[in-house]
Amino acid sequence: MADQLSGRSRLGYSRGLRLVGQNTINGLGGDFQIAWYKDCAYVVTKSTDTEGEGVAVIDAADPKNPKLVKIIRDPATGGPPGTYNLVVVAIHEGLHVSQDRGVLLVPGDQTILGLYDVSADCKNPVLKSNFDMGAGQTRIHSGKLSADGKTVYLTHSTMPPNQKCMTVIDIADLSNPRVLTTYGAPLSGVTCHDLDVSKDGNRAYLGYRNCPPDNLSCYIVSGGEPFGGVQVVDTTDVQQRVANPQIRPIGTLLGGDWHTETPTKIGGRSYVIAAEEGTCPRGGGRIVDITDERNPVLISRINLPVNQSPYCFSTTSDNTVGDSPVLFYTTHYISVDNPDDATMVAYSWYTSGLRIFNIKDPANPFEIAYYNPAVGDTSSRPSYANRPFDSTRTYTRFHPTTGHLWFGSLVNGFTIVELTKYQAKGAGALGNNQVRFNLTVSGTVAAPQGQIVVEDLGILARMTQITYLGAVRQGCGSVVEASSSLELRGTGTFNGAAATFRACLADGAVNNGAPTQFVFTCTAGCTYNTFAVAGDEVKSGNIDLREL
Repeated sequence: MADQLSGRSRLGYSRGLRLVGQNTINGLGGDFQIAWYKDCAYVVTKSTDTEGEGVAVIDAADPKNPKLVKIIRDPATGGPPGTYNLVVVAIHEGLHVSQDRGVLLVPGDQTILGLYDVSADCKNPVLKSNFDMGAGQTRIHSGKLSADGKTVYLTHSTMPPNQKCMTVIDIADLSNPRVLTTYGAPLSGVTCHDLDVSKDGNRAYLGYRNCPPDNLSCYIVSGGEPFGGVQVVDTTDVQQRVANPQIRPIGTLLGGDWHTETPTKIGGRSYVIAAEEGTCPRGGGRIVDITDERNPVLISRINLPVNQSPYCFSTTSDNTVGDSPVLFYTTHYISVDNPDDATMVAYSWYTSGLRIFNIKDPANPFEIAYYNPAVGDTSSRPSYANRPFDSTRTYTRFHPTTGHLWFGSLVNGFTIVELTKYQAKGAGALGNNQVRFNLTVSGTVAAPQGQIVVEDLGILARMTQITYLGAVRQGCGSVVEASSSLELRGTGTFNGAAATFRACLADGAVNNGAPTQFVFTCTAGCTYNTFAVAGDEVKSGNIDLREL
C-alpha cells in the first residue's frame, strides 16, 4: 500500500526479465486474453464509448516494435451495434488459436462465438461464422479449441441449478458449427470454470468452483478449502465423432477453487498445472500428477507470500480501482515452456504481474523471475487515470525461436519480454585474506553456467554445476536483493566429495560505492560458511556484475 501511495508502484517491478517491446493498443490496454499465430498476437481490448470490446490484431514480427494492425469488432465481439447489444456483449475468456489449422476462436460472454480463419494471413483474420448457441444456453465463461482446430469446448460458470456446465461444438465446417454434446459438473453446486484439452483430443481437464462471482465471504476462508477441484474426462467419443458422443469422468481431485488447467509432461510423467483464482489464503498454483488418471495426486503448491495468512487478508484495503479485491494478488492463466518436457511455468498473477517458476522438480518449484509492467503517468488515459499499477491476466507465449515471452495486461495491452542475461566475473579475498575465491558465471535464470572456486585453510570447494541464478533470498550474510546483487545455487565438490552450495555476491562499484560482497555456504554434504569465517566484505579483488 505504501508503494501505491508514494507512486513507486507506477514504476513497475522486475527481476530476471526485461522489456523488449510493447503496444498499448492506442491507449485502450488489454483485458483477460491473448492468443497467437505465427508473428501475430490477438489481444482482447477494452470497449470505447461507442463500441464494445474487440480483438486487437498485432504484428509482432519486429519484437522491439509490435504494431497494431486493426481491432476486430463484429457481432461476436461486441460491435458494431446491431444484432447484439453492446452493453451486454463482451469477451471474457476463451480466445484461442489452433496452431495446426489456423483457426481463431472469439467467444462472447453471452451465447455466441466468432470463428476466424487466420491460416493464410495472420494479420487479416477472415470471419467464417458467428454461431449463437441459442435460447436455453447460459453465458460463456471460457473455452478451448482442440489441437486440430475442429472442436470447441466451452465452459459456463454462471448457470441455474442442474444446467450442464460444458458445451462441445463441432467446427469442422467453420461456416456451419453445430453442438455435439454437453457435460455437467461432478457434484451439485459446483460449476465449470475453465479447461484444457490434450494434444490428441481424447482428454479434457476441467477446473471446478463453487464460489459465486464477487462473493467475498466465500473466497476468504479461515479453514479448510473451497469446494472445487479438477477432473480428467474422456473425450474420445467427441474426437472420433461417434454418434451421440458421451463424455466420461476418469479421475477427480477435490479441493481448491480452480481456474486454469495446463496439461504437461515433466521428466516422463504427466501433470496438470493449475491456477487457483480468487481464494484467500492460497490463490496460487498447484501441480497435480495425473500419470494415473484415475487417481490424481497433488504434488506441490506454488505460492507467493501475499497468498498466505495473514498477508492476503490485508490486501482487501488496497486501491482496487474497480477490481474485485479477491482477485487482486491471485493466479489466473498458466503456460509452460515445453509441454512435452516442461522446465518453466509462467503464471499471470493479476497485480503481482508475470511470475516465472522452475518446475524441473515438480515437487519443489521455485520462482526464478518476475515482471510487473510499469504504468507511468496515466492521467491522459481516462480509463486508467487513477490506477497505480497494472494487472496481468493472460496466457503467456514462450516463443519457440526467439525465446521471448508474450503476454497481455490491463494498462499496457501487449508486452514482449526476454530473460535477462547476466555475467559475473571476479576474484578476491575475504577477511584477513585467508579465504580466497574465483568466479565466472553467465547466462539467464533458465540456463545459468560457470563455476565458483573457494579456498581456505585445508578447504577446496568447487561449484561446477549452477542450478539457480537470480534474486537474493534472505539469510545470505548481509547481501540483500538489489540490481547489483545475485544469488547462485548449485552442486560440485568439497575437498573432493559431492556437495551442494549457495553463493551470494554484490558489486559495490555499481551500488554507489557500497562494499563488494561475497558469501559461499555449504547446504548439503559439508558444513562451511565463509560469512562465519571471514564476513562478506571483499577486502582485496573485485566482482564485476552486469547485464548483457
